[in-house]
Amino acid sequence: MIAVVQICTTAINLNFMKLKIIQIICIAIFSIVSYNAKSQYVFHRLYNYNNFYDFGQSVIQTSDNGYITVGNSLYNFDGTYIIKTDEKGDTLWSKFYDFSLMGGDEGNTVFQLNDNNYLIGGWFYDTTESSRDSYLLKLNPSGEIVWFKLVDVGHNDQIIMLKQINDNAFIMGGYLYNSTNTNTNVFLVKTDNLGNIQWQQEYGAADKNDYLKSIDLTADGGFIIGGDYENTTTNSFDMFLLKTDSLGNQQWKKYYGTNYSERKGYAISTLDGGYAIVGYTTYANGDVDGYIVKTNSSGTKIWEKKYGLTTSPDVFKVIRQLPDSTYIVGGSIQDVNYDPAMPHVRLFKLNQLGDTIWTKKYGYYGFNGPYADISDTYLEDLNLTTDGGFIATGYIINNSLPAKNDLWLLKTDSLGNTCTINTSTYEGCWSFNCGTISSQITTDSDTVYITQGATLQFGTISNFGTGWQWNFGDTITSTEQFPQHSYTSTGIKTVQLITNNDYCSDTAYYTITVLLDVGINSTFYIENSTFDILPNPASEKLTVSGNQLSVIGNQFIVYDLFGKEVLTRELKTEKQLIDISALKQGIYYYKIVNNGELTDGGKLVIVK
Repeated sequence: MIAVVQICTTAINLNFMKLKIIQIICIAIFSIVSYNAKSQYVFHRLYNYNNFYDFGQSVIQTSDNGYITVGNSLYNFDGTYIIKTDEKGDTLWSKFYDFSLMGGDEGNTVFQLNDNNYLIGGWFYDTTESSRDSYLLKLNPSGEIVWFKLVDVGHNDQIIMLKQINDNAFIMGGYLYNSTNTNTNVFLVKTDNLGNIQWQQEYGAADKNDYLKSIDLTADGGFIIGGDYENTTTNSFDMFLLKTDSLGNQQWKKYYGTNYSERKGYAISTLDGGYAIVGYTTYANGDVDGYIVKTNSSGTKIWEKKYGLTTSPDVFKVIRQLPDSTYIVGGSIQDVNYDPAMPHVRLFKLNQLGDTIWTKKYGYYGFNGPYADISDTYLEDLNLTTDGGFIATGYIINNSLPAKNDLWLLKTDSLGNTCTINTSTYEGCWSFNCGTISSQITTDSDTVYITQGATLQFGTISNFGTGWQWNFGDTITSTEQFPQHSYTSTGIKTVQLITNNDYCSDTAYYTITVLLDVGINSTFYIENSTFDILPNPASEKLTVSGNQLSVIGNQFIVYDLFGKEVLTRELKTEKQLIDISALKQGIYYYKIVNNGELTDGGKLVIVK
């Protein structure tokens, strides 16, 4: 967004035709930004299906700014549980699909296709094999089944994560058991857009256990697998990264750990071409800390960090990278403030080197009150949202209430803040965060001339606005988002814009100078200037610099918009500081003259 603003604000320095072209482009860009960053809601909700035991495993934001969550619900039988909500977390529809005649099934991963349908991956109990089999499930936007595909990878296999390669192909990863159900290996399967297998690969030793926790696409068209495996040398588990090419052929595998167990191993590709993997590490005394390793593109460790509170086990489950290369990590902490200690969810915001920017803790029933010590809260998935915030899912163990385990959804803003739950009813909450609504004015120029028509095209950078109230400073108003206005009288006009939506509003101001003709403007500009006037806009002081300023006879002269001289200073050095604190806020012109001859000139903006 900052880059877009900088590009568009440079338009005032270009000629009129270029101004119009850039202004149209900027309006289009801002319209796109506004559409993609529409949501400002935060919420904290629980969901349950017929008072079963409910779990959330995967959550994403959808194209309508709502969310879809997939997991499972179990009581006497298991089923895949899917919830579609709006941006406030209110349920639009929910589905329960049971694909097994006996045993159970579970949805583990979901994403939205380009046609707005949904693809879900999971496993169900296959009675013909008496073991688990992976499946792909395509749903329409209303949650109805488009098709269901059994994906039989091997014995007792289960898909953990899905990714879309392109419109015609998906990659899915998970793990499967050997025929005696004693050891597990990791697998990758590529399918077409109907779920038909195109190739499959298996990784791991026959006598060790390997578990896949994540897959991600890599910059070279291959895949990175994160997980943990059984290290028989240390008799413990280590996290691993496994890199493949585009056909799933293993290129390398790297391990990260100590003589004690490092588990989970959730990995992502990072913006610098490397990888980040998170999980937890254990110590000889039984303590547990969150653990992150950052590597280069070859899996070589660049840095590692451990996070935790003394005697309070910390576990990292998911990591995401933000567009500015910082990270958000989700997991849980065993809160020792309660006896027995209760798990609560934690979010960590980390910089590029893994240093903590902020940490937030969440428990649906809070950390005080009658239910605080009976509601373990667990995070299973975490994703970014288009407003810069985060959406998380998991479950709480609701031991005292009829719903038993409940599926849990948390939506926060960019700082990890969410709404406050009513402690008398403990019903879910939502709120609209006004802190990020913005109202900024864009226009062709800040100076127009009556003799040229004095017409300006106005625009607005209002990411979350749905209504606009303009006052152009001459009694004329408008409710258009991008109005055009012509001035008929000279003077300094203060334009006001109030941007609002259903819940919030913000006000912006912009100063327009209307002059009679262009003559005054032309006397203050010179091409190929060798001088710098910084900063501009300025407030109290500015610096005039240039290699010709040490020549005797240079003067710096400031004029108001009507040509009146308001400040004059002698220039004696190549870099000279000038006090402008006596000048009021507004638009001025300046000249640099040498013995009466104009050597530089231009516009000077003063802000207070």
